[in-house]
Amino acid sequence: MDFEIRRLGTETKDDFLKFFDKDAFTDNPEWDGCYCQFYLDEREGLEWNGTAEGNRTNAERRIMDGSMKGLLAYHEGKPVGWCHVNFKKEVAAYKSEAGDRDAIILCYVVAPDIRRKGLATLLLDEAVKMMKESGAATIEAYPMKSPKVMEHNYHGFLEMYIAKGFRIGGEDDNTIKVVLEL
Repeated sequence: MDFEIRRLGTETKDDFLKFFDKDAFTDNPEWDGCYCQFYLDEREGLEWNGTAEGNRTNAERRIMDGSMKGLLAYHEGKPVGWCHVNFKKEVAAYKSEAGDRDAIILCYVVAPDIRRKGLATLLLDEAVKMMKESGAATIEAYPMKSPKVMEHNYHGFLEMYIAKGFRIGGEDDNTIKVVLEL
C-alpha cells in the first residue's frame, strides 16, 4: 500500500477533523470523539470528562494556533492514520517532567481496514524525522506491556520502537518507556 504523510497544520485541519469525525474509531465507539485531546487537557489522574463537541473545538483551536502537532497519513487521497507527536512541554500530562528539547509520541490511530500494513512504523519514522528537524534532543513513547485488546496498542508496539533503535528507559505496571536520542 502506498501512503502519503503530511504534517498537521491549518492546511490539513479539515482532514484531521474528518478522520476523527468518521473513520478513526468505527470499531471502537467508546473512544469516538476524543480528537486526541486526552493528554492535552489539564486534569487530575486518568478521569476525563471531555465531550466530543468540546474535544473537537479544542482540537480545532490547537491546530489553528500551532500548539497541537502530529502527522496524518493518506491513502488514495483519504486520511487513514494519525500520529500525535509533540514536545513534552506542550503536553499537559507531561509538562512537569519536560526538558525544552524532549519530544513524545502520544498515540497512533489507524483506520481499521488499514491496520497491520506497516503504517504505524511509517508514521514513527516520520515523527522522528519531524521532531529532529524541530530541534528535539530525545523522543520517547510509552507502549503497553501486555495489551489485552488491539485498541490498547494506541501508543505503538514495543517491538516497533526497539527495531527503530529506541532503548528501554523504564517501566511501570502497564507501560514501558522507550527513548531515542536524536
